[in-house]
Amino acid sequence: MNSHEDKIRIIFNKAETMGREEFLNAYGQIIFSLSQVLNQQKLPDIYFGFFSDDKKRFDENRLREDLLSLSL
Repeated sequence: MNSHEDKIRIIFNKAETMGREEFLNAYGQIIFSLSQVLNQQKLPDIYFGFFSDDKKRFDENRLREDLLSLSL
């Protein structure tokens, strides 16, 4: 992953199924773990949503624009 950390994106699926405290705890653990593993000042973007065959509820436009802006 060296030199590609800026291309990492996290998608937190089914975030709405968690209670507020459980969600904040999971989010904090993700941030802490990433900060220990990645050697960069800005952590990857984290997208929250619900992804299924019949419904998609998340910031789809923001995610699409972000992915399209990545260089190969």
